[in-house]
Amino acid sequence: MRDDFYHASCGEGAYLNRRRIAPPPDARLADSIVILESGAIKRNDPLSRYALEHCLSARVVGSTAILTGIIAGGRAAAFISVRQMPWGIVPAIAILGELNIHITQHDGSPMSLLQGENCLIAQEQVHQEMLR
Repeated sequence: MRDDFYHASCGEGAYLNRRRIAPPPDARLADSIVILESGAIKRNDPLSRYALEHCLSARVVGSTAILTGIIAGGRAAAFISVRQMPWGIVPAIAILGELNIHITQHDGSPMSLLQGENCLIAQEQVHQEMLR
């Protein structure tokens, strides 16, 4: 990922190094890698607990920019954060939104982007499973 450059244009797709990216294939939670923010584990977040119990494997990543590339490339199906700041999530919304990746609060409601709030980024099927 060191020399990778991701960008997106509204309605025109997401790109990696000037090449259009196809949306990653949808997967079930049981077959997926989930990325967690360390704060979600420390706070014993219910959504994080559910993901850890039902996913194939989990990773902890501290950078929204890095996880955006990981999810865009299909190497993970979801990210859970308990305090996502607007400046960190807006680029993910621009890029991952073009790839049909859902970005919501833990209850499925839209993010306000006005303050730090919990965040679930996931492929469609995984998003639906985690909100049950």
